[in-house]
Amino acid sequence: MPSSPRSPRVRVAAPLAIFATIALIVGGSFVLQRGWEVNAVPGPASAEAWQAERLTGVDRLTVGEEGAPIELVVYSDYQCPFCAHWDRDTLPELLPYVDAGDLRIVWRNANLSGGASRLGTQAVYAAALQDALLPFHTSLAQNGRGATAADLTEEALVARAAELNLNTARFLADMTSPEAERAAADGEAAAQRAGVVTTPSFHFNGVFVSGLKPSDVFIDQLEAALSETGAPSTTE
Repeated sequence: MPSSPRSPRVRVAAPLAIFATIALIVGGSFVLQRGWEVNAVPGPASAEAWQAERLTGVDRLTVGEEGAPIELVVYSDYQCPFCAHWDRDTLPELLPYVDAGDLRIVWRNANLSGGASRLGTQAVYAAALQDALLPFHTSLAQNGRGATAADLTEEALVARAAELNLNTARFLADMTSPEAERAAADGEAAAQRAGVVTTPSFHFNGVFVSGLKPSDVFIDQLEAALSETGAPSTTE
């Protein structure tokens, strides 16, 4: 029986896929680390940048109480697959700490992928004005691969707002407003001040950390920080 003419393609495709994966990991932003190694950004400058953000007060791109003892600043990008992975797998594990008043999460989207990601940030800002920050934010990460540029067009974002039963006329007006543009620009500026060059990156109570990490690493850090403050564990 003659061999399949597709076999050579299969043999070539496998190493190509492996090479592409290696290139993505080495050349991109992703390193899955078990520990809580801090980034090489200078400590004092990074801490000052975080403290400045901490003092900004009311922020639409935030969940949790302003006075929570722990603050996690997330530097993200809606087209980043590793950010989407964090949103899908780790964020739900942290929300009980938000609900308990122990944790405040602040998004400062770096938008390293450009204009489409920036419009995504503006869309989430608009959704937040209708108390739908988390539903809209997580919907952009639901496939765990990151949103595509096509997902982040004005038309697609309005359609997503409709799926979430938002007032689409108000949503569109808010998404394209100077306030939304300013919020997106402020997030990018905050990321630059913090020295963010890769996403996701984080400020955990002033400690700057970059790279995707397992959910339990975040939980361990939260529990340790709560123990230092004398607050009871959220999981107790």
